[in-house]
Amino acid sequence: MNGLVALITGGAAGLGLACAKRFARQGARVIMCDLPSSKGNDIVDKWSSIVSSSFNSELNKSEDYLTSQLNQDNKNKNNMNIPLSNYLSTDQNIQLETPTFFPADVTNEEQIQDMFNKIKKQYEKLDVVLNCVGIGIALRTYNINRRLMHDLHEFTRLINVNVSGTFNVIRWACHVMSDNQPNSQGQRGVIINTASIAAYEGQIGQVAYAASKGAIVSMTLPLARDLSNRWFEYDYMNINTKI
Repeated sequence: MNGLVALITGGAAGLGLACAKRFARQGARVIMCDLPSSKGNDIVDKWSSIVSSSFNSELNKSEDYLTSQLNQDNKNKNNMNIPLSNYLSTDQNIQLETPTFFPADVTNEEQIQDMFNKIKKQYEKLDVVLNCVGIGIALRTYNINRRLMHDLHEFTRLINVNVSGTFNVIRWACHVMSDNQPNSQGQRGVIINTASIAAYEGQIGQVAYAASKGAIVSMTLPLARDLSNRWFEYDYMNINTKI
């Protein structure tokens, strides 16, 4: 990813922040978008130490796993003396660049338009968009014991952020990416949406969240078909948590 300009929505926390750190270690020029109330500015100010501490933590947590995997792979049995940090470290030729943080609400048309205009002016291109923005609630459709219905406002708010907000970012990303020069494979940009296993197997209390992630899955294929002949690549990833 060295030199690629990558926008990550929901980039100031959780999955978005983890991806931002990984992208940066791979040489990407990271742009983070999150709410003004997020810790985005603090993260940018402490970026070098955050990425470094994240790497050390990741290395420690991965050591046992990597060792077991290498032990199971006979082809790698002669490589056991290779430092485990080599599997996770940043390329020595990559200059770690402090990201840009844009405080913006993905559901706000004016804020997102302004962000993309600034991205175009500052970076002159946009190569990758990773949509990690999303919220979740846990409410049953109807609580029979309390005779309480699912709050319609909460349902609408979640759909608006997770689905409409994602689409709002996508349409502006396409507008900026359309000015990119095609690469050797004829592609102008890559857009990745974040779905969830809940799109296929939602649990109790996940009716709104599952509906939103199902929409992301369903939306991504026609998006790809809409734009594949315009040299865009689309994909989505499902996130599954094991307890």
